[in-house]
Amino acid sequence: MRSITLCHIKPGEVICWPQRGDWLEAHWAEIDGLNLKSYAPADYGACEGKTADRHLLIFRREIHGSHSFYNGGAYLDTLNREATDAFIQSTHAKYAKHCGEHFGSVIQGIFTDEPHRGFILCDAVEQPGAAEPALSLPYSESLFVEFSERFGEALQGRLPELYFQYQGQAISRLKWQYVELLQQLFLENWAIPCLQWCETHDLKLTGHVLHEDSLAAQVVPCGSLARYYEHMTYPGIDVLSKSCDAFWVAKQVVSVARQQGQPFVLSELYGGTGWDLDFTGHKRIGDWQAFQGINLRCHHLSWYSMAGEAKRDYPASIFHQSAWYQQYKYVEDYFSRIHFVLQQGAPDCDVLVLHPGESLWAQFHLGWATWLRSDSARIDAIEVKFQNLFRWLMDAQIDFDYGDEEQMGRLGSIEQIDGEGFLKLGQMRYRSVMVGGLETLRASTLKLLQDFVAAGGRVVFAGDPPAYVDALPSADAQHFAEAFGICPWTETAVVQAVRASSRQGLRVNAGVGAPGLISHVRRMADGSAFVALVNTREDAITSVDLEWASAGAVRIKRLDCRSGGIVSVDSEFNQDAQCWIVDFEALEEQVFHVEPVPEALLDGVDECVDAAPLAPPPQVAAELRLEGPFAYTLSEPNSLILDQARYRLADEAWSSPDDILRLNDQIRERMGWTALSGTMLQPWCQPEATSSGRELSLEFQFTIEDLPELIELMLEQPERWTFSLNGTDFAPGTISDWHIDRVFRRFPLPQNKLLIGQNVLTLRTDLREDTSIEAVYLLGIFGVSKRDAVYCLTALPSHLKAGDLVEQGFPFYTGAISYSTPLPAAVAESAFEVELFALSAACAEVSLGAHSQLIAFPPYRASFEPGGAADRLHFKVFLTRENLFGPLHAHPRDQSMTAPSSYRTKGEAYRVAHQCVPSGLLEAPAIRTFTP
Repeated sequence: MRSITLCHIKPGEVICWPQRGDWLEAHWAEIDGLNLKSYAPADYGACEGKTADRHLLIFRREIHGSHSFYNGGAYLDTLNREATDAFIQSTHAKYAKHCGEHFGSVIQGIFTDEPHRGFILCDAVEQPGAAEPALSLPYSESLFVEFSERFGEALQGRLPELYFQYQGQAISRLKWQYVELLQQLFLENWAIPCLQWCETHDLKLTGHVLHEDSLAAQVVPCGSLARYYEHMTYPGIDVLSKSCDAFWVAKQVVSVARQQGQPFVLSELYGGTGWDLDFTGHKRIGDWQAFQGINLRCHHLSWYSMAGEAKRDYPASIFHQSAWYQQYKYVEDYFSRIHFVLQQGAPDCDVLVLHPGESLWAQFHLGWATWLRSDSARIDAIEVKFQNLFRWLMDAQIDFDYGDEEQMGRLGSIEQIDGEGFLKLGQMRYRSVMVGGLETLRASTLKLLQDFVAAGGRVVFAGDPPAYVDALPSADAQHFAEAFGICPWTETAVVQAVRASSRQGLRVNAGVGAPGLISHVRRMADGSAFVALVNTREDAITSVDLEWASAGAVRIKRLDCRSGGIVSVDSEFNQDAQCWIVDFEALEEQVFHVEPVPEALLDGVDECVDAAPLAPPPQVAAELRLEGPFAYTLSEPNSLILDQARYRLADEAWSSPDDILRLNDQIRERMGWTALSGTMLQPWCQPEATSSGRELSLEFQFTIEDLPELIELMLEQPERWTFSLNGTDFAPGTISDWHIDRVFRRFPLPQNKLLIGQNVLTLRTDLREDTSIEAVYLLGIFGVSKRDAVYCLTALPSHLKAGDLVEQGFPFYTGAISYSTPLPAAVAESAFEVELFALSAACAEVSLGAHSQLIAFPPYRASFEPGGAADRLHFKVFLTRENLFGPLHAHPRDQSMTAPSSYRTKGEAYRVAHQCVPSGLLEAPAIRTFTP
């Protein structure tokens, strides 16, 4: 990849010129902050070695250097077709050679992760590239020629205008043209060739581009996402961390899929959420995407191996490494039902919102962006308007699509159906168009909107109309908007204006809406519809009035997407709508099938069609809390992590005790090896490691208070190490099969060498660059308790109580644990309900006799028929691996994103003591019986 890089020589600084072959142009300039008052060309080498008396702007071409992040290479010039062709030959063509016979069958497609065309003046870029990204712009060798041919004017000689605000103007047509050219080259020379190759070879192309969260994050590396999505079989997005609230990323990609007729929309989700994300978290993150139309879940991630640094590669692994993996079917069955429903029929969407991304194209400048966000107050104002408009419409349960202006100019048209005007964009038709938060508008867009209004369509301008057309000052949009009125930029006014020009069938709370609910409606050809809503909040939303516009009575059924059941719903027909009231628990979904009742069946039918009146909520007769004690069983041995050690190389003195990963870093630095990190050379790309000629010794200490019958040692690469326990060498006996992951092998420690009190375990190996210098683990039937800030092995507790397992002998236990208790006599002969509170686990299974229910989503309740006095109630709790493999020394402990760097924190962000999270049934479960 290549960049244009600015060297700004200020008055009084010595002038230093780049090599002639890399020099592009230079200018003397009069500059005041960002205001570029004037500039004039400077010859190469002018005043070389002297002190500048004016600002001198030198622009050079930079070819990005190689980096381990790219496995020793550099990022591809995605603006260059020859580079793309060479890339395809070195990757895709080799896939075809080795496994092409499976294309279109076993191998369905290719996933391309995070392509981009280079970053626009973005500081603190976390991906290697230009040496000074804040001073760099994307470049390719054909750039200047292509600009002249496509726009009929020159870019060369005007580069200062891309970095500053020329003559104080915040909006620049030249900047807009530059980003438009990058967009065209990126699509023509990268996106389209990749799609064409896949289509030729019977493959689907999916994946996602780099960054969608904010408008600035889109413009910096990619430009228009919509135009890129057009050239993917299944367009996709990337949703990272536990706390992504940029819900519009789903709306952006689903809009294009609807318009282009793409049946599947992918999300790479759950990346970096950490081991402690429970099934509720999986639902919460998945719901806001699924209910907007995401229907292809690409899980991040399932590990082949946890060897070395791999175990810190944006966990958790949604695979056998997690104790809850076999239960995950419940989550996928739920989403499969949601996806099925929301793929039926057609979306009930007749509102188009103009996407404001191009307003940023014309406004970038030095210091405007830092990684995923803007650093410009003017840009931030556009971001806020964009986000507010999205939330206002979503909270009013008004469905809409975004419109990309270039696609509208190329694919848009005006249609009239039964005397009503529609703006057609691809396969979608819209009754109204919303314009708000844009500062510049394409002339082609303005012409299309004028034609739309002339055909009877409705355009809603909210707030200040764009003052620029094609990034040039113009009053045309203002005059057009004034002709039929401008809506105030307030939530109430915007929602009322859009609602008045839409004929969507669902109205929530009389059209006012219910903040926190996302809705999605699908209309069927037979007049029926599916109405789906989900509460995205972690508190209840009650007494929500739903109305379905209808000329006559309809029957309504609720589809239980958790169980697959279907029940009728009580409703009333009032004038022009069927009405019913719904309560939403925290994060609860409600999905309905709305079906017109044939007129022939209406005679003698009550207003409540095909549904008995809903029974009043059952009255609680009695409630018991189960505090314990509970008998319990474990699904795997208890664990104690040993991640503090000291080391020595050969016969040198022992180091001080420290975190094992810090020792890892120290040893690699001493040996001259690259540190392990998220940007390291991938293991499969590294040459075979050879002996360093030095012996590495690691010493771990642990304390035994109560000696168990068996203690196993679990570690990586056991075949490479020799072992000593309390000063006596020993050879491992039979190395057992793997535990948790194939890289972890275990064997018994010699029982006769273990001591009550402190024990010293020493490991020695011939040090190689690929030696896993990692924590080791003790496994066995023992308890683990803290004594004077040190964890030691104790006897297992005889019983458990409701409360944190960390404090009951299981701080590092991460398997499943089954609590059991006799069924209380008071409920033995009655039907009853169980509710779990403060469940700190992935999920739980409650069982009584042969009947069991998985509790995965709130409210954490399960219902049972009468059991019998002899039955025991079991609570099987599936814990996460957070307290064994999470960043145990990071502070604060609760992080929204878990990355490789989370495990190597420093200073105030590091704690020596293990920062375990609460685990298990933190509060006593409740049992309720109800009055008959």
